[in-house]
Amino acid sequence: WIKENGFCLENIESKISTMPHAGQGAFATRFLSKGSMVIPSPLNQMLNRTDLATYRHEYICNDNEMEGVSVGDATGKQLILNYCFSHKDTSLLLCPSTYATLINHCGKKVTGSGTCDDRGPNAE
Repeated sequence: WIKENGFCLENIESKISTMPHAGQGAFATRFLSKGSMVIPSPLNQMLNRTDLATYRHEYICNDNEMEGVSVGDATGKQLILNYCFSHKDTSLLLCPSTYATLINHCGKKVTGSGTCDDRGPNAE
């Protein structure tokens, strides 16, 4: 059964990225032809991308317990957004839950901005 229905999970490995300050990245362990599957991955659904906004926190004391509260407008976005799939017209995100998280889907970037170009995060 596994030979007919299984998928190879050894097409990529984790290494330090060749991009400065990028952390870990996915690197092919063998030649992968165009259109071949790099790695299968179940996807976690995030129903609202705004849930991944980051905020400044302040701590207040309530009944002798410290409680963190978000203050003001969003100050940024969590990095996991770089690794998720979505469409500009929906708030739904699909985020991989295996080594596929090492693949940054924003391959074409606007110089210096760190954001994907006009074609979106999955542009070739």
